[in-house]
Amino acid sequence: MILRCFNLFLLIQLISLNSSGQIDSVSVKKIRNGIEIPWSAGRHSRTALICAGFNYGAIWSHNESVSHLTKSHPIQVFAEFNFQNLEKLWCKNFRAAAAGINLTYIDYRSTVLGKSVAAITYLEPWIQKKISFRIGTGAVYNTNPFDLTTNSTNIMLGSRFAMVMHCQVTRTFCFSVGNNWEAPHIRLGIGLTHFSNGAFTQPNSGINNFFVSAGYCFGYQGHKYALKHPPQLPKDTVSFTLSSSFSLVEKYPVSGPKYTVYQVQGRIRYKIGKLSRLSIGADWMKNLSVEAEIKEKPKTGTSAEVIGIPIGHELQISENLSLITEWGFYVYKKNQIHPSMYQRYGLRYLVWKGAFAGIHFKTHRAKAECLELNLGYQF
Repeated sequence: MILRCFNLFLLIQLISLNSSGQIDSVSVKKIRNGIEIPWSAGRHSRTALICAGFNYGAIWSHNESVSHLTKSHPIQVFAEFNFQNLEKLWCKNFRAAAAGINLTYIDYRSTVLGKSVAAITYLEPWIQKKISFRIGTGAVYNTNPFDLTTNSTNIMLGSRFAMVMHCQVTRTFCFSVGNNWEAPHIRLGIGLTHFSNGAFTQPNSGINNFFVSAGYCFGYQGHKYALKHPPQLPKDTVSFTLSSSFSLVEKYPVSGPKYTVYQVQGRIRYKIGKLSRLSIGADWMKNLSVEAEIKEKPKTGTSAEVIGIPIGHELQISENLSLITEWGFYVYKKNQIHPSMYQRYGLRYLVWKGAFAGIHFKTHRAKAECLELNLGYQF
């Protein structure tokens, strides 16, 4: 729940930055509110930054069943590369945002949890001259996941591979004369990562790691480029999407068969800003693991089919990539397996003309139901 609230806060920040922080292609040194953009953006349209450092964390005990795994304090070592390109939409419209990739090695200092290696892609806008925040996603490899015979107490990390949700706030300190951003500098921050396999394998309690971060960075200024206006986004006020999703999940007992989750989704979208759309629609869903559980326990319900009404927001990050957040409630539900409300978080990529592909987490509060692979068309 804390992670979702933090991500909601970051989403609101992104929307507000988009509405007030677009960069003029002629004068890129200052933003509308007078805050200077770092990295000498007024002289160069493309820059790069390389960082290395360490994190010290604490594992959140989000329910009693995982409390035995939250006593240790993970140590992390990371290296990352990020860049700005003021010719790109995601950089121009989100206060000279940087995009990058972070590679992190995590030692949980626990024989049960073992170690993890995560690769995270992220977007990092600037809130003020020296304060930035990032939101990202990626994948993680776990060395010591749950095993029924050799590691049965590790109910946080149920599989070797899992998805990552990541957010972080960073303060940059430059100690050279005049705060020269081309000189080496130090970055301190606080952040949160969440690892989950989307119920593909059970158990799937997930792990939430709060951390403080310290890194040493140095930048590189590329050649001076003439700034270009990005391609125009569609100007339609009202649009529609039709899509279907496919998932594989596992239910208790562990190491059982995989069950399919089918979904058909339709949306009406209304454009409320240059890069924002509100949406409402309908979801038809059938989770075969729920159907199997109903057969085993008839008192839990009579049907696995559900119909939901989602209300959502879509934020256009680039010409083809958008961030999806939705909250929905079921209007037809004949079982007691899941709560009556659900959430969805994900990314959508426009592949060709109106055709798109996406990957989403569908959750019920703090419990993931499935990781959705989504295909559809917008018109």
